[in-house]
Amino acid sequence: MISRQWSWMACALSVVAWIGLGFTTAQAQSISAPPVNWISQDGRNHPLAGKIYRLDANAASATQIEPQDFIAQLSAAPIIGLGEIHDNADHHIWQAWIVRETIAERKRNALSMQRGAIVFEQIRTDQQAGLDAFARYQTSAARIATVADLKKFLDWEQSGWDNKIYDPLLDAAILSGAVVMAGDVPRATIRKVAREGQSALSDDERTRLHLDRPLEDKLNEASLSEIETAHCGVMPKSAFGGMAYAQRYRDASLADAVIRGVDAHGVAILIAGTGHVRSDRGVPWYIRQSDTNKAMISVMMVEVEDGNAEPASYAPRDPGGRPAADYLILTPRTVRPDPCETMRAKMPSTKP
Repeated sequence: MISRQWSWMACALSVVAWIGLGFTTAQAQSISAPPVNWISQDGRNHPLAGKIYRLDANAASATQIEPQDFIAQLSAAPIIGLGEIHDNADHHIWQAWIVRETIAERKRNALSMQRGAIVFEQIRTDQQAGLDAFARYQTSAARIATVADLKKFLDWEQSGWDNKIYDPLLDAAILSGAVVMAGDVPRATIRKVAREGQSALSDDERTRLHLDRPLEDKLNEASLSEIETAHCGVMPKSAFGGMAYAQRYRDASLADAVIRGVDAHGVAILIAGTGHVRSDRGVPWYIRQSDTNKAMISVMMVEVEDGNAEPASYAPRDPGGRPAADYLILTPRTVRPDPCETMRAKMPSTKP
C-alpha cells in the first residue's frame, strides 16, 4: 500500500454540478487523444491506467467518461484544479494535455475572448519579478518564448522542483497563450506560519484569506491525521498544529490567486498537489468562502494499485465518506523508495 499512502502524503501540502454538453463529430475530432505512452513503468498494463472517471457526491460508484466529454465539461468551467503527484512525470504530461485541449476548446466554442490564467503552486509570489520579466520578453522577443526562457527568468534550478519533469506542462502553458501566475507564498513565510501559527499573520491578512473561519472539527482532525501519516507515525499528532495551519495558509493563498486569475482572465486553471485540490478542505473550500459565485472542478491524478480494479476506491473521501474530488485520472506508478524507511532511520519515534 505504499503507492496509495504516497499519493496522498507526497503532495505538499469542488464541489460543482456536472455540466453535460453535446458533441458534433467535428468537435470530437478536434480534441486530441490523451497521452498514454507512459513514462512510469509500474502499472502501465493495469486495466484502469489511462481511464477518466467522474465521481458522484451522492453515490459510491465512479462513472467512466470519454476524453472528449471530459474536455467539454472542463472547458465550460471557470475554475479547474489539476491535482498531481509531484514526482510522477505522466501527471504533468496529462496536465499539459488538459491545459492545451481545454483552452483550445474554449476558443473553438467562443466561450471567452479572454486569455485565461494558469496558477502554479510551483511558482511563488516572490518570483513575480521573474514572471513580469518573462511577460515583457514574450511581448518584445523576435522569437517565440520557450520553457528555457521561462525557467531562466524564474531561476527554476534553484526552485527545488525537478528541472525537467514540468517541461511539457510549462510548454503547454506558454503555447496556450494563457497568463502564467504565481500561486504559492515565499518559503520563509511558510516556515514562519508553521512555527507561530495564526499569530504570524495580521488580522487583515487572516480576514482577507478567510483564515478567520475555522475548519469543521472533523476536517481539521483529518488534516492532522494526514500530516501524521506523512511523517510515518514517528511523531504524535499534537506536534503538527503549526504545519496544519501552514497548509491552510497555502490553500487560502492559492485560492486567492485563483480568484484573481479568473476575475482578470476569464478562466483559471490551478496546478497543484492533490492535497491542495481536494474539495472538502483544500483550495475549493476557500473559494467557497469568498464572494465569488464560481466553484472549482477538482481533477485528481492518482496511481493505480496492483489488484485493485475498483475506480471508486481510489477517490479521496471527506469525513462523511463523500468524494473529495469531481474527476479521477488513473495512471501508472512512479518507482520510488519507501519514504518512511528513510524517515524512521533518521528520526526515532517520539510517540508514547
